[in-house]
Amino acid sequence: MDWTESLIPISPFIMIIFVVWFASMIKRTHARNRLEMQKELLAKFSSAQELTEFLKTDGGKLLMPEPTSPRTPAARAGVGVLVLIIGIGLLLVSLRPPDPDAARGLQTGGLIVASAGVGLIASAFVTKRLSDKWGAADIPPK
Repeated sequence: MDWTESLIPISPFIMIIFVVWFASMIKRTHARNRLEMQKELLAKFSSAQELTEFLKTDGGKLLMPEPTSPRTPAARAGVGVLVLIIGIGLLLVSLRPPDPDAARGLQTGGLIVASAGVGLIASAFVTKRLSDKWGAADIPPK
């Protein structure tokens, strides 16, 4: 067996890791550029009153948005469902592979991905239940 054939079962995971890494690098670059722009913008104001008046305008709201809220349990459940569907898809593909060795890799990968999806859904469910129980859902966002 050639060593390149052993890479076939893990190649989807390598691709996913690359895509996630690339997306995080783009996000980090955008955040860094936005932070530098905001620093330069803040340096142009001589008093807090001028800054406050600017932030009340539409342009100020656009350039200095409110901080985003953390992910909601519903968003986590949506990601969990997507990951679960991908895992099930890998399991279905492993039922009729061209190579039996690839089937084991796909089955293992499919089980891991499907388990991660179930874990995300369970995490969303527990988070929602605890936030309802502790009354965290009643706290208005800042």
